[in-house]
Amino acid sequence: MRKILVVDDDAHSRKLIKLALKEDFEVYEAPSGMAALERIRGIQPDLTILDQRMPDMNGLTTLKKIQALSEDFHCIMVTAEGTLDLAVEALKQGAIDFLTKPLDINLLSHAVKKSLKHVDLIRQNQLIQEQEKRIQEELLHYKNHLEDLVEARTNEAVKALLIAEQANKTQSEFLANMSHELKTPLHAILSFSQLGINLKDPQRSPKNGQYFTTIHQAGQDLLRLLNNLLELSLLEAEKMSYHFQYYPIAELLQQAIDQTRHLWTDKQQTITLRHEEALSTTACLDPKKITHVFIQILANAIRFSPAKSAIVIVLDRRDDHFRITFKDNGPGIPPKELQDIFNKFSQSSQTKTGAGGTGLGLAIAKHIVEDHQGTISAESLPEGGSVFTVQLPKSQPKNTDLPCR
Repeated sequence: MRKILVVDDDAHSRKLIKLALKEDFEVYEAPSGMAALERIRGIQPDLTILDQRMPDMNGLTTLKKIQALSEDFHCIMVTAEGTLDLAVEALKQGAIDFLTKPLDINLLSHAVKKSLKHVDLIRQNQLIQEQEKRIQEELLHYKNHLEDLVEARTNEAVKALLIAEQANKTQSEFLANMSHELKTPLHAILSFSQLGINLKDPQRSPKNGQYFTTIHQAGQDLLRLLNNLLELSLLEAEKMSYHFQYYPIAELLQQAIDQTRHLWTDKQQTITLRHEEALSTTACLDPKKITHVFIQILANAIRFSPAKSAIVIVLDRRDDHFRITFKDNGPGIPPKELQDIFNKFSQSSQTKTGAGGTGLGLAIAKHIVEDHQGTISAESLPEGGSVFTVQLPKSQPKNTDLPCR
C-alpha cells in the first residue's frame, strides 16, 4: 500500500485524516515539523499532508528542511489561513496541492489520489532522466574509447593477417623446395625408362617393354603433379612470370592434343578440334602457360570420360576475344559445385571415383586465365557430360606492361 504521512499539531485533525484514508493507504502521524523530519527518514512516505501552522516549525520551513534531506518528497499543504499568497508560496516551494481547513473528507480523498498520480509521473520522469543520463555517459565512454578499440581491433587483424601470410609463404616455399627435390630422381626414372622403351633387344620379352612404358607414363603423371605444386607455390607467392607474345591459339590446342595423346589413345577415345581454317586465331598470350591450361582441361576430360568416347574442342572468335569450349562425356558436375571445382584441392563429388587427380589443376588454370584477363567456366549438359569454356582476349592484357612480341 502507498504510505501517507500526516503532519499536524492538532491531534483531532490527524485522527480525522487517518480515518478518512486508512482503508486505501498506510497512514502515519507526526505532531510537529521536527517529528516529521524523524519520521521521513524511517518510513519514506509517498505523500505528506503538511499543516502550515505549527508551534515549533511552520509548514513552509518544514517543507524546505525535508526537501534538503530527500529529493523524493511530495506534499499537500493544509492551513486554516487560506490566503492566496500562502498558497502561491507553498506551490512555489514544491507542494503539489493546497487545501484549507476545515477539511472536506471527499475533497481530501480526491486531492490525495490526484497528487499520487502526479507523484508517479514525477518518479517516472526522474527514472527516464536517469536512464538518459546513464546512456549519455555510456555513449561518452564509448566515444572516448572508440579510437582505442578500433586501434586494438586493427592491430589484431593486422597481426592475424601477417601470421596467415607467413604461413602461406612457408607453405609455398615448402612446396617449391619439395618439387625441386623430387624432380631430380624423377628425371632419372623418366630417362632410364625411355631408354628401356627405345632399346631394341630381340631377346627381351614383350612384357618387359610394357613395364618400361608403364613406368614412364607413371613418371609423367608424377611430373605433372610436381609441376602443379610448383606453379601453385609460385602463384600464391605472386612470383609467376609471364612472357606474352602473339601466337595462334589453334596451334596451342593442337599441341595440347598431341601432348595428351598417350592418355586418350590408351582409352581408345577420339579428340576433334573444330575451327574455321581461314580464321586467324592469333592472340597476345603466354603460349606455355595457356598450353598448360588446355592440357589440364583435356586431361580431366580424358580421365573422367568413358573409353571409346568422343571429346570435341571448338574454337571461334567473338568480337574482341576468342572462345574455346571442351565438351566431354564424363559424369557431369552438380550445379552447386560448378564454382567450387576451381578452388584448390577441390573435386566434384561426381568425379571422386578413384580416377585420380589432386584438385590443383583447375585452380591453377583459373589463375592463369584470369591473369590473361580472360574467364574460365564449367557447365553440365542435360544429356550428360560437361562443357568447359575458356575466353581469352585478342589484345594484350591490361594488367601487364610487358609488350607482346
